[in-house]
Amino acid sequence: MATVSSVPSLHNGDRLTQAEFHRRYERCPEDVKFELINGTVYMASRQGLPHGTHELDLSGLFMLYKSHTPGVEGAHTVTVILGGDSEPQPDLILRISPEFGGHCG
Repeated sequence: MATVSSVPSLHNGDRLTQAEFHRRYERCPEDVKFELINGTVYMASRQGLPHGTHELDLSGLFMLYKSHTPGVEGAHTVTVILGGDSEPQPDLILRISPEFGGHCG
């Protein structure tokens, strides 16, 4: 007997809190990407070659900056929770580590 999930799926344009978005997003397949920006759900679109080449260039700059700035950490395609209404997944981030006074976890 099959069970039906009680967690509704995500749809482009849904208006949700970060907590509700996160609950639903955890149930999505790995290859489907959504972001929550100011309470609105956006389904990520495929990225083309120009986006990929610019991301590669920018990641090189981030790496250079990180290597010369104590306490700075960088990451690629990680989920970032920004308060109660946003949970984006940026291509690249830089942050100040908590050991150096940063306030993100």
